Amino acid sequence: MKRRPVFASMLSRIAIYLVGFFITGAGVVLLIRTEHAGPWDAVSANFSAFISHFLWEGFTVGMGSFTVNVTIMLSVTLLRKRPRFLFMLVPILGISASIDIWNEFLLAGVLEDLEIIGVALLFLFGTVVLTFGLSTIVMSGFPAMVFEELMLLIMDAFNIRSIFAVRLGLELFAITLASIFGFAAGEGFGVVGVGSLVLAFIIAPILAYQMHWMKGVIYERTSDKSHH
Repeated sequence: MKRRPVFASMLSRIAIYLVGFFITGAGVVLLIRTEHAGPWDAVSANFSAFISHFLWEGFTVGMGSFTVNVTIMLSVTLLRKRPRFLFMLVPILGISASIDIWNEFLLAGVLEDLEIIGVALLFLFGTVVLTFGLSTIVMSGFPAMVFEELMLLIMDAFNIRSIFAVRLGLELFAITLASIFGFAAGEGFGVVGVGSLVLAFIIAPILAYQMHWMKGVIYERTSDKSHH
């Protein structure tokens, strides 16, 4: 018997999609609080600090995330010449809004100036939350984030077969770019830390694991119902 996911209806998939945005935004902010943010989230946060310092004091991290991701999305769309990539504007908007909701309201003034043990525990928790949120977005079946498309574009352009090598290269580039923005804003490395480098190596396998067990739960439940 063919197994069907629990979240088969359009309404339930949309709900899961939106929940994924909210959870992902929480994970991003938790890691920013540790000052060991994920590489591309560090770019967004440090870019936000840079713009706030030189141009607009009210420029938020969510706005930084939106700007960085839209820039990548437009680059991929133009180079691929496929307008369908513009649909990635939906998760970009959703996650950017979620980041600001958590950073500016729900967690404003919270989880700051932590001791090293607190930072370590928050880093672990934030990593789990972030990958769970991203997995939820992917499991909805709707457009996910733009970095996978950027990775595939680079692999095609330079005829590289190693997904790991390209992904790692992009993450290291992001850490470098985030550091440049941080120093330019007068904040040193900003939210780039040793944990950012660790995440460059571990976030992909953790994400794969999250998706694996989530997929198993969804299909297992469907299978159980089919016996009634």
